[in-house]
Amino acid sequence: MQLLDNALRIEVEHGTKAAFPEGFAAFVRAHGLSRATAYRHRERVKREGRWQARSRAPRTRPNATAQPVHDRVIALRKELSPDNGADPIRAALLTEAT
Repeated sequence: MQLLDNALRIEVEHGTKAAFPEGFAAFVRAHGLSRATAYRHRERVKREGRWQARSRAPRTRPNATAQPVHDRVIALRKELSPDNGADPIRAALLTEAT
C-alpha cells in the first residue's frame, strides 16, 4: 500500500500521466493490488489530499456503562480498599439501588 500511496501523492501533485504512465489499471494489475481497494484509496486521496489511516474505534458505544455508575464504581473501589474486587462493589451497588 505504501507504493500506491506514493503514486497517488504524485498523481495529486503532477497529474495521472506522471504517476501512472501506462494507466492506473495497469499499475494495479502489475502490483497485484485489488482494483476495488486501489480505486477506493484513489478517491480518498483525491478527496483528502493524502492517504492516512483512520481510527477503527466505534463512534458510539451503546452498551457502555453510564457515566454516573462508572463514577460510583471508581469511588467504591477507593472506599472499599483493600477489598475492592468485583463482588464487594456489586454488593454495594445493589444495596444502594434498593
